[in-house]
Amino acid sequence: MQNKILVLLLFVFSVCVGQERVAFFGRVVADNFVVGDVFVINKASGLETKTDANGNFTIAARVGDVLIVYAAKVEQRQFTLSKKSLDDVPCVFSVNYKANEMDELVINKYGAINSESLSLSA
Repeated sequence: MQNKILVLLLFVFSVCVGQERVAFFGRVVADNFVVGDVFVINKASGLETKTDANGNFTIAARVGDVLIVYAAKVEQRQFTLSKKSLDDVPCVFSVNYKANEMDELVINKYGAINSESLSLSA
């Protein structure tokens, strides 16, 4: 009877230890360039961090967690962590830059610039 209880306790302990989050090191890149100031959130735990100027970040995570990468300058992406993801240091996440199209650009400081000064008059 005591052996069964001991085996049960060991099993419960091993399951609990296997579920611990560890420090996960990653890097965010877009078009082979590092991307700084991008938020990375662990959807499962709610933890959030921001990449440094070199695109690197550290967040607590475990296998199966979903990390969301988002910022105004990149398209939001989700990545599900695997055992391989946790083993790769740093694990590189590739995102795409967002196109930022303006309807109009008004420059007020240079009032002397017009079509005649640029020789654009027809």
